[in-house]
Amino acid sequence: MNLSNVQLMELPDDLRLTIFKRLESTDVLYSLFGLNTRFNQVIRDPYLIGKINLINPGDYVSTQMERLIDRFCLEILPSIDDLIPCLQVRSTSMERI
Repeated sequence: MNLSNVQLMELPDDLRLTIFKRLESTDVLYSLFGLNTRFNQVIRDPYLIGKINLINPGDYVSTQMERLIDRFCLEILPSIDDLIPCLQVRSTSMERI
């Protein structure tokens, strides 16, 4: 069997977006935002941005959750705030946002 090693960067944008749509959008935004220009364009897709949930974004322990909230508040949200139709956050995080 001939195995190939395809990198995520080598995939077309529409295929990457299809993959990202199967993942938790909060994780995709947190992990890929700022990585490079192509990823920044793909993660601005309305499907991913329309499902941002910072109330219960996954199995994060409290220190990871604080880092996630900090990164969203300081870097991610300011750059996509005009595209976000709905944002779910904890009331304790509202002050930072």
